[in-house]
Amino acid sequence: MSIPNVKMFYKGKIIAEFAGALPKPRIQQWLEKHLPSQDKEDLKQLIGELRDQYGPSSLASITAFAEAFPHIQEAQIFKWWGQALHEPQATLDWITSQPKMAEYADSLEDIESLAQLALLALTDEGSFFEAMKTAQSALQQFELEAGMRALIQAVMINKSYQNDLPRRSMISLFHFLGEQHPTSKKLRPHFNMALY
Repeated sequence: MSIPNVKMFYKGKIIAEFAGALPKPRIQQWLEKHLPSQDKEDLKQLIGELRDQYGPSSLASITAFAEAFPHIQEAQIFKWWGQALHEPQATLDWITSQPKMAEYADSLEDIESLAQLALLALTDEGSFFEAMKTAQSALQQFELEAGMRALIQAVMINKSYQNDLPRRSMISLFHFLGEQHPTSKKLRPHFNMALY
């Protein structure tokens, strides 16, 4: 007897697959998750716009989509990833209200790190705190690259501050943008050097 192997193709590419026998309810869940739809295509486009043109307009678009489709978890994740720096307390409240979303556990930790960064009261003096203040301000003004550069400076000085918050925030931003984003490609080597 052979092991079944199921592949889903869309526009000539494999978009999902599984091997082995699954019960009918699991197959239905798999289909619901992976079958293409216009909503999923729209979300993919909005996520791309949020990453490439992070600003009030793209954030408003993903927020409107997430509110129109509350059952699409990925939309909720990107809405709050974008909102974390601008509505940090609401973001933390949303995270604590969520049932365990195992598939998005890492994303929730990333979002929480950004909200914590936004809520941080930085009143001390010195080069580390100046870098953190610069990062906070730039990120809240939708200036991702400038904010990330300031965070790299902070990591170089004190990466362990507040339970590694500067380092965790940078990792969150890399995850948000994706490894292939030009800003990620440009700044990742600098971040790696700052860690060591």
